[in-house]
Amino acid sequence: VWLKQLEIPERSNLTYFLFAGRQAPQNILQLPSLKKALHNEEHDGVTLIYVQKVSDGSTIHINILDYLESCGLIDANSDSDLPVAFLHSKLTEETKKHILEKAVAKKIKVLIATSAAGAGINLPVTQFIGWGLDREPTGIIQSQGRTARSPLRCEGIIIWVHNPKLHGQRVPSQSKVREMLNSHCLRQTMNGWFDHGVSTVPVSNPEAEFCCSPCMLSCIENTNCSTCSDKLATFEPEISFDEKSFVSKLTQFLSSININERSPELTPVYKERTLAVQISHQLRLHDQELSEFLIIFSLGSELNQEIEAFVKMETSDIPT
Repeated sequence: VWLKQLEIPERSNLTYFLFAGRQAPQNILQLPSLKKALHNEEHDGVTLIYVQKVSDGSTIHINILDYLESCGLIDANSDSDLPVAFLHSKLTEETKKHILEKAVAKKIKVLIATSAAGAGINLPVTQFIGWGLDREPTGIIQSQGRTARSPLRCEGIIIWVHNPKLHGQRVPSQSKVREMLNSHCLRQTMNGWFDHGVSTVPVSNPEAEFCCSPCMLSCIENTNCSTCSDKLATFEPEISFDEKSFVSKLTQFLSSININERSPELTPVYKERTLAVQISHQLRLHDQELSEFLIIFSLGSELNQEIEAFVKMETSDIPT
């Protein structure tokens, strides 16, 4: 029995990714593979987003619904079934059952869940996203364990995200889970938590592209491998919109071009920083073209063009 328990973590068909520190996204929609799942691209199954707290799941659920509506993939006024659901302990048993039935039938493309998803339920999960590392190794293994599980015969994608600002306090400094943050191979590290030289089943040693992100990075560094580079680029988070930094830069720019002197019609309430915050907020929401948005401030066409040019330069690397 003990040997069987030690052998459980090893799954040769799983490929592991860890995005931590500066690589970690601030918004889960920065993960390209999640967007592909929402657009029904590539993944013939369910993407499971595992969260540590109900508040995290609620935020993600709302953000995904906003994204789907902005892309015209759902109608906010329609009662039709949505391709995303949030499963947590505060739901009624009837609602939980209904959500799980839809997930099993693949009517739900993205399932956000806390541990309320239930360890014994077999879902057609082809991609797992852990939004914040679990505190203990057993939580890591159990939560990701239903990915690409039999009878599915496909590569399962495991993505763990550890953003120090969002998740830093959840993993104790002495926890073995912290080993993942400095791991040279996620597969070996996770199996090492349970195998103390007792298990008779060796850990698989697949090619780097089917192993984990640290192994892919090592392969790229040592052999300049284009296969690993392409695979990693497919799952790496998109560049984030650093709103705080952008507001600071834009405030300095607006001060340098003397918007208040050059535009006497400008209402005093719209000082440089206030205007920068307004522009930044508008960019984050993508609710209208910047040129249309700036008209309401009565800055004049010349100033508008200068501000637009600056904003375009500062945000040129950020995906829309």
